[in-house]
Amino acid sequence: MAVNNEVTFDDLRTFFSCIPGFKNISEQDLHDLVAPIVCIATYEAGQKIIHIGDPGDTLFLLYRGRVKGEIPAKDGRKNQFFIGSGEIFGEMALVSQARRS
Repeated sequence: MAVNNEVTFDDLRTFFSCIPGFKNISEQDLHDLVAPIVCIATYEAGQKIIHIGDPGDTLFLLYRGRVKGEIPAKDGRKNQFFIGSGEIFGEMALVSQARRS
């Protein structure tokens, strides 16, 4: 993971204005409350972002690209899903304060 500080506040404002649940945040609250806790990271293709059992202490908003997720099924197979730009993931563990499932 590489930390990327090239995203401006205007970029964040535009990005958040398109995401349900965030688009109604006032510009002042976005500037004062949200922007200071945003951490922007870049991941390489195939690099794991979340592992089962990790602490659920982060909400991820996909700024650009696509993420493939896999959830183990009871029969040993893996159920795959994809997350695209502007989508949120990792929120359930954050809300429940449980480990990543």
